[in-house]
Amino acid sequence: MLEDAFNCLEGVTCNKAEGAMYLFPRIRLPQKAMEAADAAKTAPDAFYARRLLEATGIVVVPGSGFGQ
Repeated sequence: MLEDAFNCLEGVTCNKAEGAMYLFPRIRLPQKAMEAADAAKTAPDAFYARRLLEATGIVVVPGSGFGQ
């Protein structure tokens, strides 16, 4: 159900959860965000997660911590 909501968003794809409660949506970041992450010497997913937290208070875990 939640993966359907993710899949309705532009630039986001998400597979169904398999055997766990975790989803790993793939978010296509704009080139400027990729460049900003590179300038900060931070993985793009960690950069996005930090900026999301700072801007909205929403906590997400970067997929790179799970081998994604």
